[in-house]
Amino acid sequence: MKVVYVCFAALEPGPQGLTSRLASVRYRAILPARGLTRLGHEVRLVVAGSGAWSDAEADALRCDVLVIGKSVDPSTEELARKLRERGARIVLDVCDFQFGHPAHGAHFERLLARADDVIAASEAMADAIRRYAGREATVISDPVEGVLAEPAFAPRPPFLKVLWFGNAQSAQSLAERASELHELGAAMPVRLTVMTAPLPEIAALVARIDRDGAGRSGATFVEWSQVAMAAALAGHDAVWLTSRDGERERVKSPNRLVEAIWAGRLAISDPVPSYEAFAAGARIGAGLARGMLESVADIPGTVERIRAGQEQVRREHSPERIAALWAAALTR
Repeated sequence: MKVVYVCFAALEPGPQGLTSRLASVRYRAILPARGLTRLGHEVRLVVAGSGAWSDAEADALRCDVLVIGKSVDPSTEELARKLRERGARIVLDVCDFQFGHPAHGAHFERLLARADDVIAASEAMADAIRRYAGREATVISDPVEGVLAEPAFAPRPPFLKVLWFGNAQSAQSLAERASELHELGAAMPVRLTVMTAPLPEIAALVARIDRDGAGRSGATFVEWSQVAMAAALAGHDAVWLTSRDGERERVKSPNRLVEAIWAGRLAISDPVPSYEAFAAGARIGAGLARGMLESVADIPGTVERIRAGQEQVRREHSPERIAALWAAALTR
């Protein structure tokens, strides 16, 4: 089977081959493509530019299946039309809630209406597609990224070390939940590391959280990279995953949670539907202060909780299992 994934962010060399700073490109194109290649399929990753696709470009991309991810360029619709004329099946992969988006919503909905098949990154996303567009979607979650590490939870003085990571847009939820950090700081000293893109609004947010902690709960910023991410996971006691209320957040896949658990770290998260399936392997919905204090009170139990989460990740999110699901969906 010949498959082409259209990517909408730059690809760059990484420790294990091509990678991207955009998580959706890694989880929804690069890692599945790598797995499909291991299964014997011929897979290409193409970075979409802007503007029209020529017939020569379409000829060069002849394939059995075209997979379109988070497209922001209406010219993708033209590419889909031209490749369908050349015999390709068009598959739209949906990992973000784009219905009604002021800039990209109409384009997304046209792609959704014209695709031969639809894949969703979570059950909640599939439900939203059903409700908003009347279409069924095959659910394929994200493969785990990173290195498996032995479960560990051993907080030591002078303070708890908590990591938050995500894209800069998700940091708004951190601003809304900062009081939870300060509540924990009132019980025991804590330092938060915020790992994301280096933007002025992020710097201001981190400075405000640090100032409001009054010495008991502080915050520092570290720019995200894959190398820095691995070091941060190894060097912190727990990972805190915040989320805002609303449909755009509830459809998210569990990739951040899965990455934290796989790295052997306690994950404390807000109750996103895809996270709730990991209730036996993480602290879901208790809030940072309660989740951390209960974990500190039962350190052996917390280590076993992380271990149980890793077994679930192994069963449900291994690159091999996710690649097999993609292969089954694309060869229908």
